[in-house]
Amino acid sequence: VSALKGAGLLKGCKVAIITSQAGSAQWRFTQNKDKGGDYGHHMSRAACNIGCALMSEELKKDEVPVVMLHPGFNRTEMTSKFSHIWDIEGAVPPADGAKR
Repeated sequence: VSALKGAGLLKGCKVAIITSQAGSAQWRFTQNKDKGGDYGHHMSRAACNIGCALMSEELKKDEVPVVMLHPGFNRTEMTSKFSHIWDIEGAVPPADGAKR
């Protein structure tokens, strides 16, 4: 952000970041109550989410929108350990998730 500001490149910019509800502590306590694991993934999403919130606040005065996009539950190698619930939870191929 500082480099873009310094170079005068913010005018007309829009920022979109792909993230996930996995970064929400409340979601974690609700969806996966009493289940551990996936610390790295959840922590990285939480860091991404707070980073986006801070960036949005910083860029508000420059009228640069910052949005966080959650493509939903996708059928990927990363989620393959949940393949037994893909159909139940509505997991979609990544190409479909990108259109959400």
